[in-house]
Amino acid sequence: MAKVFNYPEFSYYYADNAERIYNKVGWSKNDLHIFNYGLYADPEIYSIEKLEYIVSNVKKGLSVKESFNTLKQSFIKLDIKIKWFSAFFLIIALVLKRKKNKYVLFSFFSALLISIYLSYKGRLPVHVFSPIFFFISLISLFFFFNSETNNRLIFLKKISVKIAVLIICVSLASLMFISISNQSKINKIWRSESEDVIERTNHGKNIYIYWSCTPGDATFTFLLPNIESTYRNIIYPWLIYSPFYNSILKKYSIDNIFKATVERDDIYLIVQESDKIDNLQDYIGAYKQFLHEHYYKSVTAVVVDKIYSSGVYVVIYKIKDNSLELN
Repeated sequence: MAKVFNYPEFSYYYADNAERIYNKVGWSKNDLHIFNYGLYADPEIYSIEKLEYIVSNVKKGLSVKESFNTLKQSFIKLDIKIKWFSAFFLIIALVLKRKKNKYVLFSFFSALLISIYLSYKGRLPVHVFSPIFFFISLISLFFFFNSETNNRLIFLKKISVKIAVLIICVSLASLMFISISNQSKINKIWRSESEDVIERTNHGKNIYIYWSCTPGDATFTFLLPNIESTYRNIIYPWLIYSPFYNSILKKYSIDNIFKATVERDDIYLIVQESDKIDNLQDYIGAYKQFLHEHYYKSVTAVVVDKIYSSGVYVVIYKIKDNSLELN
């Protein structure tokens, strides 16, 4: 599951034989979207056997062009602090004497070769790419400070080097501070949004399938006290197949949450988007198509309530069966 979920922009999405493999297990492109959106609650459609088949059969090696695009996308998504660290140690390599810079250059090009190889194999998500360059940079630092003491002191006495190192250190510190500050603001937004959702839904009358498209909000699921009582009527995708999730299904006599959103009047769908509210239609469109393809249900998503908090859009929908409306 983790492998398919973590490579949406790499080989599992664009490999030459990917579409054939997905069709083999009965997945449409929309099924893959639903899976990558984090709502894989049907154990038959998204079974372990199907996921194992996909991972085992989708093409592993990529073309040169695909490998380059993989490497480029990983670098673009690389944390800015990691880029700064890598640039810092590369600069050190360029100003050191030839006998000293060979260690740094060897480490840097080793990281580059590892990244190229992994991108060719289609195995280079950002969470793998980042540690490679970070730890290679640390290795470079180790080699540098384990060089001869006298030569190191001579190097550090150079005024131009001192200034460069000072500027880089200040820049890194500033970037870290800005990153922490921005994350703090995001956390406040997520907490405010979570509290709004709880306030509007925590009345015990209805059940809500919370389809959050901003996974960072999931952290608050585990920070709030009395989680089971607080979320007693909310089912979160990231808790799917957990003991808490199973207890909710049993408590409310839910067999399949997809069909339940259509067949039961007391179950609602909550969709969250942190970018543009227009994107909500993409998620709802995918959900409606999923119901049509697998359960042969033509449905309409009716807006029941809207919550907006500092760039985060949350909409509560009631999914209605069109055939029942006609009758």
